[in-house]
Amino acid sequence: MLKTAGRLCALLVIVSALGIAQAPTPKFPPEVMDRKASVVAVTTIPAGGTVKVDGVVIPTMPFMLLKKDKPRVMRFELAGYKTLEKQLDPGAHYVVGVGVDFINHQVAFVERDGPSNAPASPAAPSEASASTDASPSAKVEEVSAPAAQNTTAKPAANPFGFEAGMKKEQLIAKLGKSAVTKDGPINVVFNTAPSPHPDFESYVVAFSPEKGLLKVTALSRDIETSDDGSELRQKFAFFLDALKGKYGKADKDFDFCKGNDVECRSEYYMMTLKEKNRYLNSFWSKSKSSLPQPLSTVAIEAVAMSLNKGYIQLSYEFEGWNEFVDEINKKRNSTF
Repeated sequence: MLKTAGRLCALLVIVSALGIAQAPTPKFPPEVMDRKASVVAVTTIPAGGTVKVDGVVIPTMPFMLLKKDKPRVMRFELAGYKTLEKQLDPGAHYVVGVGVDFINHQVAFVERDGPSNAPASPAAPSEASASTDASPSAKVEEVSAPAAQNTTAKPAANPFGFEAGMKKEQLIAKLGKSAVTKDGPINVVFNTAPSPHPDFESYVVAFSPEKGLLKVTALSRDIETSDDGSELRQKFAFFLDALKGKYGKADKDFDFCKGNDVECRSEYYMMTLKEKNRYLNSFWSKSKSSLPQPLSTVAIEAVAMSLNKGYIQLSYEFEGWNEFVDEINKKRNSTF
């Protein structure tokens, strides 16, 4: 019985791998071609299992899994069966087929490379995810070749409709006094924006008396999440994809834990994030990215409020912001 189940499990992963690697004219993302990621497809017995990578649920199949400093932990769950785990170090092969046999507690990999002349897609998707009952070969195009973007059009430099240089009085008159929840000498907090986003509830706008609006920080609505932060991370990935679609690849991506091996386990994700021992953020700067005028910096960060609640913060700095901050600090430090 065990031998039969083992052969069946191996057959499942072979089918998963071959379905992608030998699909007609496969197109792999640049990360896969550069050995920085693998396309992964999972098949389970019985069907319907949940797939997680480092604690994050993978809802669709197949998906691209990025290589990191240490192997990624794949976790397979199905009600009524023992949870299974197996580590995977992506990047060594284009395609990894994963067969999960909950009945006999087995997980098997089959790793294959696509044809050497497989063309890379013009743009790579983020780590998205995957449902275990989808046909891998039928969805390769969807994973590795997202819709083409218009690279000639310059994105607008007025996030949420806020315009650089706008005076505080002008913006308050435009949004109405009822939109102001806190009015300070530099920062004004609004509960809406000229072009609000339904997932964001607060907008902190910084003004210079001379240069007007220089910075916008948008705070999302509270995100209820589990201890491993999966819901918060999914929301972060969603917004990160949107920003990449507008501003291109981030200059820097930080997703790491500086605690010990116990603290950095996935079940303590929110705890380490709250204690600033874990970071999840990305940055774009004008010096390294093609940010449109007059933006100088764009950033996204996941913030933990408690073990089960967090939010996403988006920041946009315009030209002149750094000089304004330097001027303020100089005045403050003049008393030394």
